[in-house]
This record gives sequence, structure tokens and C-alpha cells, in this order.
Amino acid sequence: MNAFTARVPPTRFGVLATGAAVTATIAASLIELLPHTFFLEKFKNIIRIYRLGEEIPLQHEVEDLFNEVLDDLKIKDTIRKKLDAFPIVGFNLYHAGMADSHQGAIIGIPINYMYKDKLSIDTSDIRMGRDREPINMYHPAAEDLLESLVLSKNAQKFGIAREVLMAHKDLPLYRSIESSFMVASSILIADFFRVKYNIMRRSLVCMVYGTSALIGYAIWFQTRDILTTYSEKEVDKELSTLGPEYIQGGKEFYDKILKRNVATRTLLGAEGSRQFNRDGDEIFFIRHKRTPITHRKRFFSELKLEGEKAPA
Repeated sequence: MNAFTARVPPTRFGVLATGAAVTATIAASLIELLPHTFFLEKFKNIIRIYRLGEEIPLQHEVEDLFNEVLDDLKIKDTIRKKLDAFPIVGFNLYHAGMADSHQGAIIGIPINYMYKDKLSIDTSDIRMGRDREPINMYHPAAEDLLESLVLSKNAQKFGIAREVLMAHKDLPLYRSIESSFMVASSILIADFFRVKYNIMRRSLVCMVYGTSALIGYAIWFQTRDILTTYSEKEVDKELSTLGPEYIQGGKEFYDKILKRNVATRTLLGAEGSRQFNRDGDEIFFIRHKRTPITHRKRFFSELKLEGEKAPA
């Protein structure tokens, strides 16, 4: 028996801390994984579009476009069967699940993929802000908003391809491992210092565990954000190798998102100013949850197309 264990025998508090670490580790892992595996179908049913209580199927044109993208990406038949595209509310593409897993992945395609021009937009469907109020179509920024919702075929293909490739990155699995590791580490490290320095006062014990939790959270979100932004940049690089139509599609896709965000910022007033900056990038406090859209647009704008000169 070494000096450490002889001086400070195991306590009930230590046993509870270990038990809490094990429980929290399992919980953190399940919270990350379940929505992307066993609950994937239920999650899909929550975000898809319904009309009069019935599911709205994906339009044939959009379904053909989705299959065309899978051909461009050379997705294997075994994986194609596990990729499910469906229409969703809002104007942002969405993905969940993992393409290589047994449950596969879902690709949510927004309603604006059905728009051919501004005249085909049903403005009554556009709701904004926390209260989901209809927009003022006489506002000057409303015209910019409508223009941002209409995408060319290249931009549509780029958006779908981006989500398909992100579904291949297995981020839910890595996030599950990271979350469970950080939770367990924070609890066990705090308990180590409590035992080592024989901290018994309740206020000091709370301070030790609180400090460990804060440090663990800071490391957790930094690691999580780095993993996400790295994956996004890698996907953009992969798409840029698919040819001029994907490079042009990437430019337009990100340009339209920025244009939409700027219009949204104006239409929502103070609420919009808290969500987006003047360039159209999302505003985050401390964290960088996603790669700024201006950076992603710049990446494609600086690419040299065949027969073109690189921008100065």
C-alpha cells in the first residue's frame, strides 16, 4: 500500500464521484449518438414538411437532382440505399446520421429548392423571427430576400453535395467520444484534487468541481468547434475538385446565403442585428460553431477556373 492510499482511504464521496463520472459518461455519449442512430427516423418525422397532416414527398425534379449529385460524388450503391432525402421546413439544408452506419443518414432539402424564379415563391410561407411573423413584402430588403431564395441548378447541386459529404464525416461519433471523455475527465480530475488536498468544506468542494467543469467545458467546445470547422473546410475542398460547375455553384450558394442573412438582419431589426453581422455571417459569442460563410465564399471565389485568370 503506497503512502497516498494509506493517508487518504476511499470515501463515500469518492465512490459517488466515480459513479457520477460513469453515469455522466454514458449519458453524454447517448445524448450525442441516439438522435443520429436509433432515433433518426423519429427525428426525421419532426423536421419534415407536412400538409393537412400528411407527409409531403420530395418533388421528382429534386429527387432526380439528388440522384445526379450522388452520381457526381460516385457514392456506392450500398451507401446510396442508406441516404434518405426529404423536404423540410425553412431554407437551410440539413443532414443527420452517419452515412456509413447501419441507420444511414438523412438529407433535408428546403422548400426553396422547388422555386424556379421569384414569381414561384409563396411569400405566405415565409415567417421570420421568434414569433414567426410574416415579412413586410413592401420593405426594400424583401426583394433581396426573395432573390436569395432562388438558386441555379449548380448551386442546388453544390448544397446537396455538401450535406452528403458532411454525412460521411461521422461527426456524431467523434462528438460522442469527445463529450463522454470530457465529462468523465472533469469529474475524476476534480475528485483527484479533492482527495489529494483533503478538501472537506462543502464550499471548497463545490469550487473545485465547478472550476474543473468550466475548464472541461471550455476544452469541450473548442475541440468540438475545431472538429466541425475542419470538416466543413475539407468538404469544400473536396467539392472544388469536382469541376467548374461545383466551383461556380459554391460561389453562388454561399453568396445567396450571405445575401439572405443580410436581408434577414434588416427585416428583423434589433433581433436580426444580434444574429448576423453586416456581411451576413452569424454572430457567435466566444465560440465559432461554424466556418464563417464569408470565408467559405472567398475560398471558391479565389479558385482559378480553366481559361480564367486568378482574381487579383
